[in-house]
Amino acid sequence: MPITAETARLKRPLSASMGVARALLLLASVRVRSCAAMRLGCTVGIDLGTTNSAIAVLREGKPLMVPNRHGETTTPSVVAYTGDGVLVGQDALDQAAANPKNTIIGAKRFIGKQLSGVRVDAARAAFDVGEDECGVVFNCPAAPAPLAPEAVGAELLLELLRDAERLVGQPVARGVVTVPRVLHP
Repeated sequence: MPITAETARLKRPLSASMGVARALLLLASVRVRSCAAMRLGCTVGIDLGTTNSAIAVLREGKPLMVPNRHGETTTPSVVAYTGDGVLVGQDALDQAAANPKNTIIGAKRFIGKQLSGVRVDAARAAFDVGEDECGVVFNCPAAPAPLAPEAVGAELLLELLRDAERLVGQPVARGVVTVPRVLHP
């Protein structure tokens, strides 16, 4: 079964002992693609930031920053859960004041952590930060189950991938994700 944002959200496949490489694979929501799609697809670079994220495609050997739906080349690293679905980026940030318990800001700082290691960040959050046997979870009333920080990151990465695929008109086949933060407990 391919890992998607949906399966990552409903099942907690990561344990605290899994390595960073596996965490990145989950975050990237790797999709199985055929060899033909690999030849046709584009290559991207993603900066998964705590505050903002960005994606660039490789065009004729040079990086081209990808604008999101709002025409911006950076996307706020914010994900919100509503009764109607998931909002990502600026749309999520715009409704954060009205929906603070379901709006996750700065999820990256919780990836791979136990609650004891992020108590200060958890106390500052407007959303409910808890813990299960695998580590930190977010308890959002609008979500069907507690959310792993990796699942929230996957939602953001999927949005960035959609932006890139919309720009180039072909699937993303290869990519590099930078996650500039220490991810081990």
